[in-house]
Amino acid sequence: LRIDVNRILYTGFSAGGSGSFKLVRGLASKGKYFAGLNRIAGQSESVMAEPAVGRTAIWLHIGLRDTPQRVRVSRDLYQNLKKHPINAGAVETHASDTVEDPKGTGRDVPRSTWVLTKTGVEVARYSEYPTCGHDAWVGYADPYMYEWIFGRVISKGTKAGQHPGTRR
Repeated sequence: LRIDVNRILYTGFSAGGSGSFKLVRGLASKGKYFAGLNRIAGQSESVMAEPAVGRTAIWLHIGLRDTPQRVRVSRDLYQNLKKHPINAGAVETHASDTVEDPKGTGRDVPRSTWVLTKTGVEVARYSEYPTCGHDAWVGYADPYMYEWIFGRVISKGTKAGQHPGTRR
């Protein structure tokens, strides 16, 4: 099969989001990395494997009506990425907007998103949905999600300590 190993991504919901860090850690121990990680309603681990921090872009999604532990873990994870030495000099932006409800209710779901960008590349994105609980599937309804996913790539020249690039 023709698979571009520099564009492998992982997305996981709930336990799959939590398990993502076990996969990241296992791959990193073999010198391999995901280009991007899309984690929705993950509930464990707020520290990413050290060698992956500079090589794997991440987008976190959490419904604020989920359990307090899941919300805390997601917020802590974003803060840990933000404070990581490799992200020194990263610029943080914040936006509040809405996403169309994927359940077909005709209502939009409010969202707040924080983005860390370093040297023109998004390295971390964190979205909170105040009206969602554990059912934060709305993250998959975001039209930008697919642009973000398909834009992640680990360039052949990327070394530990550098951020993944995009195809732009």
